[in-house]
Amino acid sequence: MDERARPLRFENPPVRRTNLALRYEATGHVQASHVAPLRSLWRDAYPNVDEQVPTPPSEGPQAIRLSGRGTTWPLARTTYSTSDGQRSIEFQGDEFGIAWEFSEDSSYPGFEELVRELEERLADFEKTLRDEAGISLVITGAECRYENVIDGVDVAGLATGVLTGWTGTPGGHLPGAGYVGVRIHACADEDSHKCSSYLAVDGDVGDESIFSISVSRNVDSSEESTLGGMRDAHDELIELFVQYTSEEQREAWGRVELS
Repeated sequence: MDERARPLRFENPPVRRTNLALRYEATGHVQASHVAPLRSLWRDAYPNVDEQVPTPPSEGPQAIRLSGRGTTWPLARTTYSTSDGQRSIEFQGDEFGIAWEFSEDSSYPGFEELVRELEERLADFEKTLRDEAGISLVITGAECRYENVIDGVDVAGLATGVLTGWTGTPGGHLPGAGYVGVRIHACADEDSHKCSSYLAVDGDVGDESIFSISVSRNVDSSEESTLGGMRDAHDELIELFVQYTSEEQREAWGRVELS
């Protein structure tokens, strides 16, 4: 069996930050007053609240327009975060998600733990909209993004490894200081996952080597999925992670093949 087809997990993955976001369409215009009860509901676990200008979608009926008579005011991009800032809930008028950061004191707990939190907070969000405004949501897609810090290799070596399948070495004319970055748009299995995937290597020479993977998936009209294909997006992300890291690295992170 191809290694990419095997269910995998890692005992000590290099994950630094995760974002699980769901795109949705609402049956009505979501307003700040509709979500106000969440402040009390989430106060103990997520005491900090911040509001910013929402990220506009590129097209479609939810596109933000800030001029013209009768224009509805968009829901702010609202972030509820924990006291230490390592966990947050983020939402706006067409998107809902969670973001977690990890360190030596708060290791990555696994995808299922993140999904449980996403489902619980989404249920709170949906119930509040139903109770306050009779609004329901239809999940239309999902985005799964993981940011990893790859120890033991500088950013030029990481970029070279990702581009060459870990068969090459960086050139001899790289600067002693400066930024190195690589961007790749590639799906591990486009037919299977119906996704759009991006990989990125980022870092300043001499600083941490960051390897990020982002997988976006739309829900087919014939599908029924409360999480908008999030699990499929995560499966795609793991396949890409395996494809673009080395066997030595995966063994060092404690690769475990699941039955």
